[in-house]
Amino acid sequence: MEACDDPDAHAAFAIQARILAELRTERVTFDLGTDVSTPWAPHAEMEDMAVANTTPPRDIAVPARDSADLLRLAAGTTATGERAHFLALGANPPDDINHTRRIVAVHLSGEEADRSTKGQ
Repeated sequence: MEACDDPDAHAAFAIQARILAELRTERVTFDLGTDVSTPWAPHAEMEDMAVANTTPPRDIAVPARDSADLLRLAAGTTATGERAHFLALGANPPDDINHTRRIVAVHLSGEEADRSTKGQ
């Protein structure tokens, strides 16, 4: 969580962290999703879950796998003949959950996606 001097923001986050921890204790499945139109929203959600100790950084695949399960999609496996969609990161998320934001490459169906902004 980014540094913030607002006591109300700290109080609100503490409530959110407590609720997330209680839900995880009850084995509620979490899904990544938001109604905020920002491309970093999933990263902020993973950070919130890590800070609340509901999804430790070593388990960063959990939110993505749970989301896929809720949508009844296969995820988290690789096998000969399967399509591989994955991100290459420039740092290790278990060291710091914010390393999920250091995206080096995106591969869709095994092919590296063009992430340049040329022509946009």
